[in-house]
Amino acid sequence: MNRRAALTALVIMLASMACDSAKLTDAIDNFAPVIGLEPVNTTGVVQLTDAATGELITARTTVTFESLSGGSVIDMYSDPLQSVRVNNGFVNFGVSNDLEPSEDNPVRVRMQFSAPGYKAITRSFDLTETGTSEFFARMVRTNNPPPGVVFRTESAGNS
Repeated sequence: MNRRAALTALVIMLASMACDSAKLTDAIDNFAPVIGLEPVNTTGVVQLTDAATGELITARTTVTFESLSGGSVIDMYSDPLQSVRVNNGFVNFGVSNDLEPSEDNPVRVRMQFSAPGYKAITRSFDLTETGTSEFFARMVRTNNPPPGVVFRTESAGNS
């Protein structure tokens, strides 16, 4: 039985050496999926930092988008983007390619940021050119505000 297995293995090995597998190897090496996504021409990235420490905000942050210039805020697949959650201090977004920003005609995007332990904020950002624009937003931690920032609690009631 061992002789038969050895002979079978030898035949298989010799047969595979005799086959020209170069075309198969070339096909595997050149395989690349084709996805016809249109590139996003105008993108933005917002860096979120703690107002007191300057460190990136790593708390889970919910970001809601609103385009104030028509068109839509989109993700990297060109799908409409209404909100995202991030926890690394950076928010990436794009605007639909039918909008072409310029100094005279900026694309304005309003973003609302909320994260546990931080005061929620709303900021508007103007994209004035195609390509990637960088923005910064500082959020105030409720238990560690920067000097000069005081939170007041107002209560309504009968006096």
